[in-house]
Amino acid sequence: MSGTAVGAGRLVSDAAALEDAVRDLRVVDATSEAEAIAIVSRAESLKAALGAVQARATATFERLRTEAERERGVPEAARGRGVAHEIGLARRESPSRAARHVALARALVTDLPRTLRQMEDGTVGEWKASVVEKETAFLEPDKRREVDALIAEELPSLGDGQAGTLARHHAQRLDESGAAELTARNAEERGVWLRPGPVGMAHLTALLPIPEASRMRARLREAAAREVGSGRAGGRTLNQVEADTLVAWVDGGGAGDGAASAAARRGVDLTLVMTDETFLGGDEPGRIPGHGPIPASLARRMLTPEQAADVELRRLWIHPETGSVTKTDSRSRVLSPRLRNLVLVRDDVCATPYCGQPIVDSDHVKRHADGGATSVVNSSGLCRSCNLAKEAAGWEHARDGTTLTVRTPTGQVHSSDSGYLSRLDRAVGGARDPVAPSDDEATAPTDGTHPA
Repeated sequence: MSGTAVGAGRLVSDAAALEDAVRDLRVVDATSEAEAIAIVSRAESLKAALGAVQARATATFERLRTEAERERGVPEAARGRGVAHEIGLARRESPSRAARHVALARALVTDLPRTLRQMEDGTVGEWKASVVEKETAFLEPDKRREVDALIAEELPSLGDGQAGTLARHHAQRLDESGAAELTARNAEERGVWLRPGPVGMAHLTALLPIPEASRMRARLREAAAREVGSGRAGGRTLNQVEADTLVAWVDGGGAGDGAASAAARRGVDLTLVMTDETFLGGDEPGRIPGHGPIPASLARRMLTPEQAADVELRRLWIHPETGSVTKTDSRSRVLSPRLRNLVLVRDDVCATPYCGQPIVDSDHVKRHADGGATSVVNSSGLCRSCNLAKEAAGWEHARDGTTLTVRTPTGQVHSSDSGYLSRLDRAVGGARDPVAPSDDEATAPTDGTHPA
């Protein structure tokens, strides 16, 4: 790794030297406001410099891995598969976030040298650099380096948003046709996503072309303003009325119409997990796989005739003593829909350590071709990216009960407990000791005295 300034003029040349430099840092109790602010400012500079160290090391790792794979005859399209996943494990973050860091590192080393130098000097942080990288990603290398030079003088003094605006301006000016093509490609990525929000809430996000998004936003604001102006808001704020209006429109009602169309709500398939104690009035939260916990009272309300009239609720059997999801085994090579659902309930999100992305694939831990059973014990819920990465050379997955252990081509070993219920037991100090289900074909009903 190239020598990079860290701390008070020290240079690091390898991982051990970097570890020594970091170990030398000590938490200092500031004696004045000015000293406290000075520590905050200097620490931010150190973070930026360490970001540059990581970027150089990441780019080197990617280069060495792809060169080694080329020498082994790996097809070009398959080279580098798993790089982001291994970087993510090293950084203890998801592969999707690590992929952005890999792209940033590659760009900093090859196309944005001035921005990288400013990170090393501690004047530009990693996030601001990532904004510049994102806004110039569609440019050819020579034009990207030109933008890098054009914004270098102003970059340290700009906010993140201002830096993005300035980089975008120069990028679009230098390659208008490329910007137009990027706009068309971005339109193909339009979609709607749901992610957990505060307790009992969720974020519904839509990525839309600017004209459509602006038009929808304006119409929502106008409809909500009319509702408030007419006195029909009932004490709700403008933002609350906007949210209620959006729901009413999607459900088939009119603006401000609290009675949504039942027909628009039919056909929803929702998996709700709860313990018997919760069902009978306890406080342990329920859970919607992929979304996370919901208050016990809300989970119980979802089972009432009024709430469930137009929603199909699938209830799964939870072992009353171990808290483990009942297993369904099969001699089939392909996981059945019921088995996939049990894997989803157990793992909740991608089982790869630090990932946390929604589950897309339920796959064998030990391959079926190598004698692996088609069972909950030998299955993991993975996002598409992690499932593809584990098929690359040098990757190993092993499961022991709810614990998934991943070994990377460079020898890193990371483990995660994907058993939501067993983690909950440990967190609350429960006496239950989750055990792996037996290999017998499950015969438990999908409804009963332990609904979930």
